[in-house]
Amino acid sequence: MSKWGWPALGMFVAACFWGFWSYGPFDLDEGLYSVALMEMQQRGDWVVPTYRGAPFFEKPILFYWTAWIADLCGAEGVVALRLPSILATLGTLALVGLFTKRMGPVMILSVSVLFMGIGRMFMPDPFLVFGMTAALFAFWKAREDHRWHVAAGVGLAIAVLAKGPMPLVIFGLLGIYCRVRMPSFVTSAPMVSGWKVVGILLFLAIVLPWYVMAAMKSPEFVDEFLIRQNFGRFTGAGDSAHLGHFWLYIPVVFVGLLPFSLSLVGAWRNRAGELEQFLWAFVWIVFLLFSFAGTKLPHYILPAFPPLAVLLHRYLSRSPKRVRWEYAVLMMVSSVGVFTYGLFIDNDGSLSVIGVKLVFYVALLGWIGTAALCHFKRGTPELQGMMAVAPFVLVLLLVAPRGYWVLTHLDPHVAVRVANAQELPIIEYRMGGEGESGKTAHPGMQWSIGKNTIAVETLSELKHLVENGSVAVITRDGRFEEDQMRVSASVGLVRRIKSLGEFEVFIVSPSN
Repeated sequence: MSKWGWPALGMFVAACFWGFWSYGPFDLDEGLYSVALMEMQQRGDWVVPTYRGAPFFEKPILFYWTAWIADLCGAEGVVALRLPSILATLGTLALVGLFTKRMGPVMILSVSVLFMGIGRMFMPDPFLVFGMTAALFAFWKAREDHRWHVAAGVGLAIAVLAKGPMPLVIFGLLGIYCRVRMPSFVTSAPMVSGWKVVGILLFLAIVLPWYVMAAMKSPEFVDEFLIRQNFGRFTGAGDSAHLGHFWLYIPVVFVGLLPFSLSLVGAWRNRAGELEQFLWAFVWIVFLLFSFAGTKLPHYILPAFPPLAVLLHRYLSRSPKRVRWEYAVLMMVSSVGVFTYGLFIDNDGSLSVIGVKLVFYVALLGWIGTAALCHFKRGTPELQGMMAVAPFVLVLLLVAPRGYWVLTHLDPHVAVRVANAQELPIIEYRMGGEGESGKTAHPGMQWSIGKNTIAVETLSELKHLVENGSVAVITRDGRFEEDQMRVSASVGLVRRIKSLGEFEVFIVSPSN
């Protein structure tokens, strides 16, 4: 396994990222962030992200900078957006491998659909996970060599520039725990040392410039970013659309680490040694902190996945006979359940066609996983688990994102191309999807156009714009009827250019 294991693992990881360039941004998150980056590039502003010209401080600046730098280096389109996230994800896998000097924990992490799926998206979380993982491992190594405090400071700075002050709270709680419950940290790591001071100064030198400049350039920074987007999200007041139950992350962790999550209880019960105590403390702090938080999304728990991969590997390496057929059976059942749901939901095909497809998917996923386990039955538990879940992961990562994007995003993006081809100002009429005037359910449309559109909610607003000349209008089906326009506001001459599912494109010209 040592001769071909790492190359095989590398090929699997590369396959997981294949095709990330073949579809556009997902709305809302990727769409909003891509438009914010576009506006920063148009203004030449490296400090303040904006959306439709207004400051947009939902997330810090790091992932905008990395995408902009990728664009300057020659990457284009979604490649520039997503490539830095992929590199950060690969960096996290490398950190796990270097820290443990074992392939097993890297295997466990690489077959996590949640970890790898978010890792190929234009989002700040891959950088957050990379920074927190680097800081976590560096803090542990600093017990023996205080120079690692410098690396910990850099890692923590990356995390704070990626997502905000939250990592400081987590590592502050971890530091308190280590001081109280782990005597070796008290004896080996004094409260003040020269390398700690260097690490703190380096952290401040990396983080403070953007925070200070953003606060100076935008009066909304403190209220919007520090208070609403951080404290407000923790209480639930900053994002009422993503409230969740306290127990939400229990199934997220279980599903996100399949099939190895079957061994989580055993790993907790059989923990031994200070390293495991240290890593479990970090995992529990992250888990409980986000469980108590009001705003919840599945990927918020991802910083706990790298240490969990290390913990699971350490447990499985001590209990090599604990798992084998359990992984194959679980993945067969999972494949049947997921694809049964996918085939029956909104499917107009006959039952016979559905049955044939279902048999095919079960055979492809379940049989390959089981056959692989039979072949590699003398391999490590990590290899067995990876072979059981690998086909399932690859189908989800290679087929699901593009398939979902085509079903939900292709029509509006084709509408954008049609409207853009008219070489007229583009108006979004009654496209609101977030309950607020001027906001759209497809913000990524503006990124596809390459410039900001004008959003209007009433016919009178549209009439005022048409007085200055013809415009191309994108709207949803049924919201822009010609007879309604003539009766309601005499807006102008209306000509339908294209109808695409629930979206329509019109040209509206002045009536005189």
